[in-house]
Amino acid sequence: MAKSHRTSYPLSLNKSTKPFELIHYDVWRPAPITTQSWIRWFITFVDDCTRMTWLYTMQHKSDVRNILPIFYHMVHTQFSLPVKVIRSDNGGEYLNFELLKFFQDNGILHETTCPGTPQQNGVAERKNRHILETKRALLIGAHIPQHYWVEAVTYAVYLMNRMPSEVLSFRTPLQTLTQHVQIPSFLYLEPRVFGCVAYVHLQKSQRTKLDPCVVRCVFLGFNPHQKGYHCYHPSTHHMYVSMDVTFSKTEYFFGLDQSTSSPQEEQLQPDAYNWIDLPQLSEQTSPRGESGSQESDPGEEEGSGSGEGMESGEPSSQTIRSARDKNMPEQQDRQIEVAPFSPQTHVQDRSDIHEVSNTTSPSSSISLSAPNYSLPPRQNRGKPPDRYSPNDKARYAIT
Repeated sequence: MAKSHRTSYPLSLNKSTKPFELIHYDVWRPAPITTQSWIRWFITFVDDCTRMTWLYTMQHKSDVRNILPIFYHMVHTQFSLPVKVIRSDNGGEYLNFELLKFFQDNGILHETTCPGTPQQNGVAERKNRHILETKRALLIGAHIPQHYWVEAVTYAVYLMNRMPSEVLSFRTPLQTLTQHVQIPSFLYLEPRVFGCVAYVHLQKSQRTKLDPCVVRCVFLGFNPHQKGYHCYHPSTHHMYVSMDVTFSKTEYFFGLDQSTSSPQEEQLQPDAYNWIDLPQLSEQTSPRGESGSQESDPGEEEGSGSGEGMESGEPSSQTIRSARDKNMPEQQDRQIEVAPFSPQTHVQDRSDIHEVSNTTSPSSSISLSAPNYSLPPRQNRGKPPDRYSPNDKARYAIT
């Protein structure tokens, strides 16, 4: 009475020699997140011989009484084998009048565990743990929200039936089942990366001639009754089932921030070639010709003569200002210096752009900030390119 302990539960080996002689099944507790289709439960059926797993989702826990006959008739029709023994725990969803009558009519033995001893149904319990671990790995690895857990557990069972198991001598459950019975033709699709970007082709009836030919979706699994991929478009809440899908295996749909732009887009400046704002450059921006690119001395810009950076033959800004003042009315009391522009003038660096200031009238000064303007460095600006024809017999001369 003082040292009573529970007995140990040794590892149960694969004792069934034929498929569907013993079926373990269990209902997973309600999920904390309800999907759009109000699914909160799922039930798993595990074959003791081959470890093949079938999963059915449910909206209510009482749906077991409808799903279990569906599974029984599916096995009897597809594999031509009867289900002999079914093992579960003592849940109220298993012990009801409808299921007891169904077991008696079909000669099925219903084995239940002892009260408070779920270890006796360890195959189904351990399978649920494996499914949930795989589900979490799929959602976390692809950065997918948790309300897609139904698609994750369905795809996890699809992968587990095609993964080697130590209990089966490192064979897959599907291979083990083919050694015992002839599997009917089923819709097989190659596994893809869960949560990756899938470009679904739009048919002509789904788009116009100006719309893109594909839509960017997220891959969420397969359809068990159609040979197509499940691709979901979160913006329109539409689920596409199609075979015309192009997968981007290394790109996850929810892995990157869609608002960030690419480095190539950030480098493009819309005002890079704003030719209208060219006259707003100040005198401090040294014009450069073909012969060289020497910067003018800031101390000499306030003088009346031409700077060192001005080419010979070009009028200075003071000359333009004096000629303009003769024609302008006297009522204008503010003047803005304007640098002369020639086709040979170009700016090689944005740091050469300065503010335009009024140096003639100290009492009233105005400053204008020049826009972001730059020209690509080219030494032959202003000169026509050398175009020539290779010979006189050319049919279309380059000139």
